Amino acid sequence: MKTYQPLVLQKLDIRIPHLHVRRLAVHRHLPETTDVKPHGHSFAQCLLYLSGRGIQEIAGRTHPIETGSAVFLPPGMNHAFHREANRRPICMVLDFDWRGSGARPAQVLPVPTGRLHELRQLLARLVGLQRQPGPAPSIQMSAVILTILEHLLTATVFHEIAPSGFQSPVARKLDRLLSAPETASEPLGALASKAGYQPDYLNRLLKQHDGLTLGQLRARKRLAHAQQLLRQSGSIAEVATAVGYGDPNYFARWFRKQTGRSPSRWRTGSKH
Repeated sequence: MKTYQPLVLQKLDIRIPHLHVRRLAVHRHLPETTDVKPHGHSFAQCLLYLSGRGIQEIAGRTHPIETGSAVFLPPGMNHAFHREANRRPICMVLDFDWRGSGARPAQVLPVPTGRLHELRQLLARLVGLQRQPGPAPSIQMSAVILTILEHLLTATVFHEIAPSGFQSPVARKLDRLLSAPETASEPLGALASKAGYQPDYLNRLLKQHDGLTLGQLRARKRLAHAQQLLRQSGSIAEVATAVGYGDPNYFARWFRKQTGRSPSRWRTGSKH
């Protein structure tokens, strides 16, 4: 069953040593689509979410997705998508064969604001070239598409990931701060002060370099911690308290919003 509406669809045959770019597409999910079922491909893919929110499931693990999230999928990697909120996601997809891509791990990372702006400009440039009268200028289009792919690979595969998964020194500092148990329920303003920043300035700094606000960074940290604890034998209430939620029902609603599943359902699924 069709799950999306193609906004841009460009079948390609761009070949350079060790790389064959097959297709670039921009899809908007159809109104009735909330889930894209698990599937895989014989080629590698880069995805860029231009709008919308949801959960990307890759090989059984879940990753929060929002505007600016980039995904790299090696060949054969099973993946699915679960939509959140009412806004239909728009996703740019690049399909390609790349020697050695099968040895690379899947990646889900935020694209920094500056790079995301460049990618939007490149996509607009590509659309403009497509709309020109006469035969499409294939050399220019190929150059734009290869630049888009280079940006996406730089944001994912070639991204120098710190052990915490964050790029900038300030994000790594906050990651260490958020790892302390006593900060699990700390107000965001107090966390910013502990890190030595005013909240508004800290959010601008994080958004520029890591594509996340402090609240989003903490939500990602909380979700990873909650999933780790749910794989163990503690109760849902104990997990809620450990990640900073005194009310298990509120935690369950928050967890469902992040993953598309309740904590108990996620726990059951993670054991298979």
